[in-house]
Amino acid sequence: MDTHGPAAEPTVTSPNYPDDGALHFGVGASGSFTFGANGAADAVGFYYGSTAATTYVAADQPGGNATVSYTPQNSGLNRLYVQSADAAGNRSPVHQYSFYVQDTQPRVTVPNETGLGSPVTISFSPTVTGVVSYTYQLDAGPQITVPAVADGTASVSVTPAKYGGHSVSVWSSSPALAKSGVATRSFFANDAPLVSGDVYPDHGSGGGPGVPGTFTLTPRMPNVTGYVYYVNWPFSSDPPISVPANPDGTATFVFTPPTADSYDLTVFAQTADGTLSQGSRDYTFTVN
Repeated sequence: MDTHGPAAEPTVTSPNYPDDGALHFGVGASGSFTFGANGAADAVGFYYGSTAATTYVAADQPGGNATVSYTPQNSGLNRLYVQSADAAGNRSPVHQYSFYVQDTQPRVTVPNETGLGSPVTISFSPTVTGVVSYTYQLDAGPQITVPAVADGTASVSVTPAKYGGHSVSVWSSSPALAKSGVATRSFFANDAPLVSGDVYPDHGSGGGPGVPGTFTLTPRMPNVTGYVYYVNWPFSSDPPISVPANPDGTATFVFTPPTADSYDLTVFAQTADGTLSQGSRDYTFTVN
């Protein structure tokens, strides 16, 4: 009965990702790794993996070598855990092989917030040479490939249809790297209206008691026919005030603060059937 594995840790070498402390190309680029029995004549194969030695490959002969192709999925420090095994399945001590991988995921520029139902431009730029296209995915939607221009960049326009957070994932393709690392960025689609004031700026001060201020409302969702706003809500019992919208969805109203104090306007957009926006705009100012 054989109860002892190969005595020596296996050797690991790679021409693409040597264990030398330097960065090597790159996430999504496969590399060749050769495992050696390190003098253990009873070793007939090897187990390896990035978190534990779980995948088996046979050696070319007892006490011999095996070569595998492995594609790193993370930039920076990567590790392979490798054990040799004998014919009875006993394993050697673990060899931990460390190497460093260059980041290849493209750069992505997207605004933090956009209006619901409004197009948003997302820009891609390369971190590797020779990029010919980008493939992106909005949330769980289809994967769409777009060509890069001569300098390797590209841009797309997407229109979020749902209120809340969204994510876009993208990778680049080039002759040297069919699929780069994947970059993921998030943005928020907000249906709360935009609010601006002439006399009383947001988070500022101005005017005075009895001095009227005009506030302009701009929609950030489709089919807005009006607005509803509260003054110092929910701490005030004052009823909400409705404001009709112009044909283009904008509106204005005049508010005259009675005292020198801080005020908070909470504004919702509204459609013809009375549906309010899920988001609200809080506009805070101080009266001189």
